[in-house]
Amino acid sequence: HSAPPRYQSIVVLICLKLKSPPIITMAKINGTWQLKSSEGLMDYMKACGSPAAALEKAKVLEVTGPAGGKEVFNVTGDTMTRKVLNKDNAVMKETTLKLGEEITGQTLDGRDVKIKMTFDGTTLTRHETGDGYTSTWERTIDGNIMTVVMKVGSVTCTRKYEKV
Repeated sequence: HSAPPRYQSIVVLICLKLKSPPIITMAKINGTWQLKSSEGLMDYMKACGSPAAALEKAKVLEVTGPAGGKEVFNVTGDTMTRKVLNKDNAVMKETTLKLGEEITGQTLDGRDVKIKMTFDGTTLTRHETGDGYTSTWERTIDGNIMTVVMKVGSVTCTRKYEKV
């Protein structure tokens, strides 16, 4: 007995979805992204326990446009490299990891954290656990705009990047 025609198309779509590795879609993140807007970063960093000195240094991370920072992503297979660049394109931070595997990394202010990146087909999520907090960063891409929503407790930071 075969499924009625209306269900056959649903089954085909489900099978196609299951057979498509998320890495193919991840390729959209490859490239350089310029920060265009940032809301709530200092509150987010405070909620993560960043010391006052780090908050002062982090003000540069809120500068948008050509004078602001960039993020560069390179995904090859299940390995992702993310670089945070300052306005002069010098690397401030570089992280390489395999999707789904937890690594020990550091915040921009040097504190040790556990980081795990996952991808569900539409959202690249960073799960970060530090001393006394757990946060998530959800990255989505719509055309040439990447939106990053960073959450810790009830505090949210939203940053938007444009592909350059």
